[in-house]
Amino acid sequence: MKFSLFADTRIRMTSAPFGERLKQVRQGHAYSLMMLAKPLGISQTYLWEIEKGERRPLPLHRLVQLKQILDLTENETTDLVYLATRDARGLLVQSHTWGSQAREIIQEFTRRLLKANGTGNGKGRTPREAT
Repeated sequence: MKFSLFADTRIRMTSAPFGERLKQVRQGHAYSLMMLAKPLGISQTYLWEIEKGERRPLPLHRLVQLKQILDLTENETTDLVYLATRDARGLLVQSHTWGSQAREIIQEFTRRLLKANGTGNGKGRTPREAT
């Protein structure tokens, strides 16, 4: 299924899995599996397995790295954080079950995550140090 980007304050998500969206974002930024896997510190095979849905989504500290490597937009980051969290828990959430504040909640979570991991405040802390 396709994933549609947010156009307004309402969530517009289909049941696209994290791996499929990650592949779309990676290819949209013209990165090969190898070009992305190396700076993430994971193998090309492992990244491919994530994209195919054979492995769990990237953990949040890797999503922070991904944002820095690909210079992701806020929407791309929010999308991936949402999908990683959803898919890691095995939840299938339909867009009609979300209230109008869902996007803001996810964006705020993403901002706080990035700040806690040093990408929003220039401190450069690792995820373990931020907790």
